[in-house]
Amino acid sequence: THYSMSQFMPKDHPLFGSDRVIKNTFKLSDREPAILNLVLSDAEKGTWLQKGRLAILEKATAELSTIPNIEKVLGLTNIEMAKDTPQGIQVDRLLRTTEPKELEGRILKDPLLSPGLISQDGRVSTLIAEIPNLSEKEMNELIAQIKTRLGPIVEANGSKLMISGVLPLQTQMTSLLSKELLNFFGLAFLVCLVTLMAYFRSFSTVVLCLVLVIIANIATFASL
Repeated sequence: THYSMSQFMPKDHPLFGSDRVIKNTFKLSDREPAILNLVLSDAEKGTWLQKGRLAILEKATAELSTIPNIEKVLGLTNIEMAKDTPQGIQVDRLLRTTEPKELEGRILKDPLLSPGLISQDGRVSTLIAEIPNLSEKEMNELIAQIKTRLGPIVEANGSKLMISGVLPLQTQMTSLLSKELLNFFGLAFLVCLVTLMAYFRSFSTVVLCLVLVIIANIATFASL
């Protein structure tokens, strides 16, 4: 199940008008991306802007791009920026147009990059993956693939992979609630059964009560 504010608010609400204007102006998609945070553990020193870690980040970005249902990936290692040069405006990947010694100051002081793609302390790097609208089953499969294929790359660096975003969180919440509801109904049925047995002390009477309750529920749903 997918939810949005358009399902619960009047169609002529001013927020919708503002939302459409902003999306049309900046060419924003209506789809929500998956957000992957690569977090350095407390035992690891330094930041993601060190040369060795940038190589790992680039490998993780490339691996993520090959996973089915991942349409596009944006991260520090593949984002393109414009730079003013004597030959004119140059547009290329940020890491190619920035000297290694200037990299940390260039990225961490740019509000377009930090904290969007990397935290202010440089210890959390973010990958933004564009995904289509997927069913709960497809999203669970996608999350499992991300963990399987990116997990070893990230964990080898002493880091932790965290998956967020509206659709992944919504899917995980739905799966969790489904499991909890099954447990709740199972325990509720057991408690009712024990209560009826304690009151009537007859198994046949308990079965008859349960049958009547089931018939009443079916009739109620049928009348809706």
